[in-house]
Amino acid sequence: MTSHLMILPIVVVLLASSGRFKEAIKQAGSYNNEKESCPVRITISARGGFHQLQLPAHRDVVKDVTAIIMLENDELAYSVSPIYGKPGIFIFDCIAKKTRRIVAPRHLDAAYPDGADYFELHALRNGQIEFYYAPNVDTTDFNTLRTPAHLYHMTVLGSGVRTVH
Repeated sequence: MTSHLMILPIVVVLLASSGRFKEAIKQAGSYNNEKESCPVRITISARGGFHQLQLPAHRDVVKDVTAIIMLENDELAYSVSPIYGKPGIFIFDCIAKKTRRIVAPRHLDAAYPDGADYFELHALRNGQIEFYYAPNVDTTDFNTLRTPAHLYHMTVLGSGVRTVH
């Protein structure tokens, strides 16, 4: 008598809703929300090696995207670095195909006329968007950026921005 042992993979699904946790996506690839209404693609630019985000029904790409999070209500949050892009945290409405910035940079200078602030989404936790923030990308120590000292959170509307710790 032969015994067969079948090992099945365990799949964990993290939902972006109140009381749950969903980690930001930071890797190149194709992604979609649960309703399959928001197909997006993150690629790596041949010029500069930064991430680009292709949104549905948009011919232009968003340059220097640092992370994305699929939200409920057919929305996508994404963060942009100031090096090659226009910095901030944005919400894309996948149905209306419209983008709005919910967090804008505060530090402008000659080198970064659109803002020198660095933003990187971290997670959606208990209905709050968490992100890493530094006021100037040129003086940011990226070895210590992704620590609680630089972690902020806010509502998905962009209000109530404050440090997590």
